[in-house]
Amino acid sequence: MASLIGKIVDITQRALARSVGAFGLGIVITSIVWGLVSTPFAPVPYTDVRAFQIERVGDDVEFKADFIKNDDCTFSAFVPFNVVLGHYTKTTYEDMDGRRDNEDRLAGFQTLQVLIKDVDPKAEAVELRTRHICGNDSNGRPIKVSKTFYVVDLL
Repeated sequence: MASLIGKIVDITQRALARSVGAFGLGIVITSIVWGLVSTPFAPVPYTDVRAFQIERVGDDVEFKADFIKNDDCTFSAFVPFNVVLGHYTKTTYEDMDGRRDNEDRLAGFQTLQVLIKDVDPKAEAVELRTRHICGNDSNGRPIKVSKTFYVVDLL
């Protein structure tokens, strides 16, 4: 009788191990598939940023770059930051094309021409950041995409 109970316990343990293992494997496979499917479809407001002029002008920096604007995102903000020993401080800019602050651009090839004002003389870089609204999530909330447009190395 004891050996029969031992066999039943052994069979039950193996069955549980298989089902728990299969469940765990299912979770792992689902996570991998979800990561592969969702990552390529993350919103991208712009691509191919290529700076073609960076010049110090007194306390300011003249910055010009070409980029490709995506049609699926609406421009929300452009903010330059002084970078001094890893510390970021917000500064201002002037659009050299006369565009209004937060003016969206048409999709396609674009050129950004800005004068970054009051650059800290100790700054090793100026980081140019953007924010775009790229559609809505499944709950209807706007998807905010904040991204570094370019890092101007000043060293």
